[in-house]
Amino acid sequence: MRAKYNNGFVDFIPNEAPLQCFDATEQGLQALVTQPQNDPRPTRWYQLFKEMPKDPWGSDYIYRDTGLKNPGGYDLYSAGPDRQADTSDDDWGNN
Repeated sequence: MRAKYNNGFVDFIPNEAPLQCFDATEQGLQALVTQPQNDPRPTRWYQLFKEMPKDPWGSDYIYRDTGLKNPGGYDLYSAGPDRQADTSDDDWGNN
């Protein structure tokens, strides 16, 4: 999955593989930065980012598994300029 934002933000996650290497529901996107210390621990882990990328408004991205917009998968989006999730200005990029 790629999260590419209309405001020029570059690809957030290069492909879906990193999200399949850990329990994203329990460990969240932070597991892309620091190796999870709690079970279930990934058998193969690598650091994808040195620090968590922020959206263009300086906020954390929102990750939901199971997604509301994508009930068969997950949601990864920005709360947008108002920094409040689930409002009309949420930035879903090209999802």
